Amino acid sequence: QEGLLCIFVGTGWRRKGLRTLLQALGLLAERNLPRPVYGLVVGRGDRRWALEVA
Repeated sequence: QEGLLCIFVGTGWRRKGLRTLLQALGLLAERNLPRPVYGLVVGRGDRRWALEVA
């Protein structure tokens, strides 16, 4: 199943940066995309999935 991947890259990103990412994913989800939207957060050399918006 294909989806749209949004990558947020930053060093020293904090709650404000994460909140901006969540808002962006929320706006994409509101457009009723026919495929899921994934958010990938990359910061300080680590990678972790932020969330999946169905």
